[in-house]
Amino acid sequence: MADIFDYVETFGSFRFNEMGISDVDNAVFSRLAYLDFSGYAGKTLGEIAEEYKQPNNENKTANDTYSLLKEAGSSIRFGYTALYNCVEIVSEDIANAFYAVTFAVDKDTFFIAFRGTDDKIVSFYEDAELAYSFPISSQASALGYVTEELESLEGRFFLGGHSKGGNLALFAYLFLKDEEKERIVRVYNN
Repeated sequence: MADIFDYVETFGSFRFNEMGISDVDNAVFSRLAYLDFSGYAGKTLGEIAEEYKQPNNENKTANDTYSLLKEAGSSIRFGYTALYNCVEIVSEDIANAFYAVTFAVDKDTFFIAFRGTDDKIVSFYEDAELAYSFPISSQASALGYVTEELESLEGRFFLGGHSKGGNLALFAYLFLKDEEKERIVRVYNN
């Protein structure tokens, strides 16, 4: 069965202006959001892939995500994608484990990916909090992040994430102003 690595290999020679953002591109960006991109703003995924250090642990998911970065970074499709911004908030005081990254796929098209539950204790607390509280801190952070990106960047946006990250993407979209929603092409809740 084909997977996202096969997709990157098969379609990696097509630029985004030749073949728009697909559902699988969403899966790639949403998966890459699990890497720590702090300090890489302004660099392309190709540059980041060359500099990024392999995780020093035996976590298969982390190692696979690192491999995806290497594969995607060496492709034409993803290698020229710039990392515009990333924000991480971790606060046990207010039960917030938030991470978002904005990828610039071209000069006026952006993909905002939200990280889902990771291995932080506060992330698991937040997952439980989704059952009885609204909004949770990460949802408010997601709305603020998207609003700021819309204010600072001209163009159209895709939002996505896996698990809690998908919830954050959907929440942010639902609570945007109508004129802001017009700039959102698609929301992915994986």
